[in-house]
Amino acid sequence: MTPFGTSDASRSSGGSDIGLSIVQQIMARHHGSVQLTSTDNRFSVTCRFPRHS
Repeated sequence: MTPFGTSDASRSSGGSDIGLSIVQQIMARHHGSVQLTSTDNRFSVTCRFPRHS
């Protein structure tokens, strides 16, 4: 697994940059997915869990 990184230089300090990697691991263990998008300097994280009936 490749951890997510930080592309914004203003956020390069003060964190360990492992938060999204942890989210990705949790989602994988629950058979879900995580999608990252960036548009016009806005960063979005979408987590999808499978539907159980």
